[in-house]
Amino acid sequence: MPHCRPALPSLLVAALLVTAACGGKSAPDEPMPEAPPSTYAPIVGVTEPTSSPISGMDADTMEGAGARRLAALNTPIQFGYDRADLSDDARQVLDAKVAAMSDDRNVRLGIEGHADERGSDEYNLALGMRRATAAKRYLTMKGVSDARFETVSYGEEHPSASGHDEASYAQNRRAAFTVSGGGVAAR
Repeated sequence: MPHCRPALPSLLVAALLVTAACGGKSAPDEPMPEAPPSTYAPIVGVTEPTSSPISGMDADTMEGAGARRLAALNTPIQFGYDRADLSDDARQVLDAKVAAMSDDRNVRLGIEGHADERGSDEYNLALGMRRATAAKRYLTMKGVSDARFETVSYGEEHPSASGHDEASYAQNRRAAFTVSGGGVAAR
């Protein structure tokens, strides 16, 4: 029986030669292809624009508009004692949220219902949810998609004011808002 030598060493040499030949680098004497001519003129002496060509507002005005939109989205609404119905003031605050959300369709709001410390934990959680739901219902009736809201109730667990008097209770009877998505959330 003749003795066969494996062809492995010669296969390795062949593979190395092929790899070296196909390394992907161009030879130094090959000219590089030229880039197509640009249709844009070079920019010389450019300064920071002071107005937006789209809206005509300067950068400070645009920043101010974003800050006002974020403030409108974050403003809480207040409720009466043991109530979940919306006052005229609350409706005005919610109308400003509708306008801000119309400006940026990617904005989402978390609506947190809160209560003061009077009443049982269970009652205050339910009252907080009724308050959050009332705010959400108003916003959706004004045309904002239901999918852009999440509601939660914290009951009396996250008070805005720590006092045990009527002024503190009034501050704690609220629906608070958290902003996510859209351009204003990053501010």
